[in-house]
Formats: sequence, structure tokens, C-alpha cells
Amino acid sequence: MRLSVVIPAFNQRRTLSVLLGSLELQTLPPDQFEVIVSDDGSTDGTPDFLKSYSGPLKMQCHLSPENGGRA
Repeated sequence: MRLSVVIPAFNQRRTLSVLLGSLELQTLPPDQFEVIVSDDGSTDGTPDFLKSYSGPLKMQCHLSPENGGRA
């Protein structure tokens, strides 16, 4: 694996849909990178969207049940 793409998210379901679609179109083959999404207690369906993702990307999701606020 060549690289990791780390995406912090909070209530970003629509943005993540576009972002993952863009990552799927990259010239680097999907087996050469991983996508790590860290969701901070979203309430807009982001966790369900991430759980249902079935695209070609190698993706790990870290889902927090509650929003922790700013770091």
C-alpha cells in the first residue's frame, strides 16, 4: 500500500458521497491506497451511508456514537 487518505467527518453524508466518488476515479489503482473515515457522532445519516458503502475502495470507518466536539 502506498498511502492512506484520512477523512474526518461530522454530518457530511453528501460531501462524502462526492468525495468517495472522486477517489474511485483516481488514476492510482484502489489496491494502492486505503481510505480511513473518522465520523464524530454524525446525525445526518453519515454512519449508515458509510456502513452501506460497497464500492471498490479499501475503506475503514471509525464511528463515534457521540459528537466529541472540537479536538
